[in-house]
Amino acid sequence: MGHSQFDTNTPADFGQHLVPPKLAADAAHSETVRSLRDELRALSAELDLERRQRAAAERTNRARMDLVARISHDIRTPLHAIAGYTDLLLSGVRGPLNAEQANDVERIQQSERHLVSLVGTILDYAKLEVGEMRFVLEEVPVVQLLEAGEVMIAPQLAARELTLEVLPASRQLRVLADADKVRRILVNLLTNAVKFTPPGERILLSAAADGAGIAIRVTDFGPGIPAEVLPAIFEPYVQLAPNASGATGLGLAIARDLALGMGGDVTVTSTVDMGSSFVLHLPSPPGTPRAPFAD
Repeated sequence: MGHSQFDTNTPADFGQHLVPPKLAADAAHSETVRSLRDELRALSAELDLERRQRAAAERTNRARMDLVARISHDIRTPLHAIAGYTDLLLSGVRGPLNAEQANDVERIQQSERHLVSLVGTILDYAKLEVGEMRFVLEEVPVVQLLEAGEVMIAPQLAARELTLEVLPASRQLRVLADADKVRRILVNLLTNAVKFTPPGERILLSAAADGAGIAIRVTDFGPGIPAEVLPAIFEPYVQLAPNASGATGLGLAIARDLALGMGGDVTVTSTVDMGSSFVLHLPSPPGTPRAPFAD
């Protein structure tokens, strides 16, 4: 028998000749499409999860805001009743009060006002936190704001035997802001200054054009704030005086958030043993000439 002859040029792997190049390219394309489809499905699932988490967070915030609003209303109702009855007693409608009785009723009245203020502070912070605070921006004369701040802080100044010196400001100065919100900011900044100013000292309140806006400055001559503490003072619940009676640690946080909501800001500079200066920056109305920046 003759020996079988093998073609030594025949490849050992016959499989590579079984898949035409076009078919191989189509298969690679299909695999790419499948991979992209899987990635899109995964991305879609992630986006859906984020949407659901965001919706859940919004529902939680809304529920928290509703709860705070209901509690605030429930607390304010009896407080308003207390205010009404103390007014009646002090007016003499129920009969004359002796000096000690009148003093006691006045203390009750002060406590009621303080509680109303605390409730308002908590409600304001809750609204800011969930984006429910509404701003009505209009042109507001700066002098009016300074005068309002002086009137609103007068009782606290008297109680601490302090003097508020309002420096003269141009009656031409205007800000584009929500007047009610600016007054709240000024009360918070002035209250903070009163808290840290020694009895018999003074607090300065001033305003000047500053770049494209207005800078309203509250300066105290208290103990000052250490440099390492300054970055945190606008954080919620941070208290410079932890033992301060009735303090919530929200005043400066609310002040800054309100300012930011009007396109402004609140900044601070301080020197230990010399005092602090808080500056409320607010934009001027459109068309106002730009002024040099204040120091």
